[in-house]
Amino acid sequence: MAAERGGAASSLSGLEAEHEVTKRAFSDSRAELLHKERNTEWLKIELVRAKEFQLKLAEKDVAISELKRELQRVFDLEAELELKSKDEKELLESLYSQTKQLEQAKMSLEESKLEIGYLQTNAETVEHIKWYYTTSPKTNPNPECDVELLKRRLERAEESERLAASRAESLAREATLLKNEIKLATEAEEKSSRAMDDLASVLKEVTMELNKAREELSEAESELEEMRSGASGKEEKLKALLEEARREANQYKNTAERLRHEAEETLVAWNEKEVGFIGCMKRVEEERASAQKENKRLLEAEKMTRESKDETHKLRDILKQALNEANAAKEAAGIAKRENSQVKDSLAEKDGALEYLTQEYGTPKLSEAAAQESIKELKKLLHRTPPVPKHSPKPNEEDHRQIHINKQQDHDLCDSAATSGYEPDPKPAKVAKAMSFDLTEPVQTDPLDPAKAEALQGSIFDTESPPAHHRKKSSSACTSDSESMVTDEESDHLDEHGNRIKKRALLRRFGDLLIRKRVGHHHHHHHHHHHRIRRQPSSIE
Repeated sequence: MAAERGGAASSLSGLEAEHEVTKRAFSDSRAELLHKERNTEWLKIELVRAKEFQLKLAEKDVAISELKRELQRVFDLEAELELKSKDEKELLESLYSQTKQLEQAKMSLEESKLEIGYLQTNAETVEHIKWYYTTSPKTNPNPECDVELLKRRLERAEESERLAASRAESLAREATLLKNEIKLATEAEEKSSRAMDDLASVLKEVTMELNKAREELSEAESELEEMRSGASGKEEKLKALLEEARREANQYKNTAERLRHEAEETLVAWNEKEVGFIGCMKRVEEERASAQKENKRLLEAEKMTRESKDETHKLRDILKQALNEANAAKEAAGIAKRENSQVKDSLAEKDGALEYLTQEYGTPKLSEAAAQESIKELKKLLHRTPPVPKHSPKPNEEDHRQIHINKQQDHDLCDSAATSGYEPDPKPAKVAKAMSFDLTEPVQTDPLDPAKAEALQGSIFDTESPPAHHRKKSSSACTSDSESMVTDEESDHLDEHGNRIKKRALLRRFGDLLIRKRVGHHHHHHHHHHHRIRRQPSSIE
């Protein structure tokens, strides 16, 4: 089953790698296709720009055609100006000829006026002659001939006068006509001069516009040529790029189609393999569920083992502490033995002193007043010099214990003095000091044997506590009935101090272990101590 799982995992990893390669190739082809599409879009934009450029060229062509039309209109205006100048010249020539004719008519009019004046003078002379002959007929020898002659002259004069009058009238009409023509000619000349001025200004403006249009036309033609050349080059480039882009787009489309077919085939194969993988995964899930159940069972067993190990460690710690307490109890017992020996020595000295006093005074009877006085002096002396404990970390408890022991010893001494009748010792402080328990001396604990040391490794009590600490905790629980001089009240005080330091649960287990371990005369004392600990309040926490 493990081999099948390994083969399935390897095939799955291979398929995943193949699928990743296909995805990467497809993404690369898609990126290239997008790049080509961007190039195609750019070519389209360039083509649009080229079309806009062509439109601009068409607009330029239209503008050039308009400029050409304007130029043609200028040429037409120039031709019209030339025609007008020719007409003006002809009009001036006709005006000149008319003025000449007018001058000639004036001259002929003057001549006719002179002739009319001459004829009038002739007529006056004829009238004068006629009057003369009519008034004096006798003077003329041939009056009829003269009358006829005068009549003929008069007729000729009248005829010439009529001719002159008709000629004068015709000349006057011609003069009026000439005046009208001159007036019309002057008006036409003025109009033509004004028209010539307007035409000259228009011609000047037209020539300026023509020059400007010619310059613009030349510039536009040069720009048009440049734009045509650039447009033709760009158009060729754009056509080439467009063809290349189309070819590449077709190529990428074919590649995309091929990759899509390959992806579909890969997807079909992947689906088939996925079905197999799903079955394999189901089997793996079932195996995993069974393995989880087995793991849970093993975890529960491990948890139980860990709890048992923790309990073992706790028991080891309790055992180590019990051994430490036992060692402390042994040390306290040794101290108590030494103090007992000192007490015995002091008692022997007191006995010797008592014998000496009895021998000195010679009688065992003393008055009760002397005994009471000695007791009072002894009590005063005790009150003046209170005992000082050695190396005690808690002076109040040690002082209380020392005073209690000294009072007990004083009470015993007073009783013995009252019964025996001897005087009190002058140095009661030494006796009190000898009777005190010095619990602060350093104590060398016995080393544990290797089996116990190996069993107690890893405990929380690996670091040794100070000897004074062990003595404070164990001094009330490790004295024997024959060797210990500490009373039940002192052990209660020491138990209270130990209960402030230790926790309640550990003390209970410690008491139970001490009950199991203690034998002989220790059994009763530790059983009593255990019951005291169980009666303590829960304020030791």
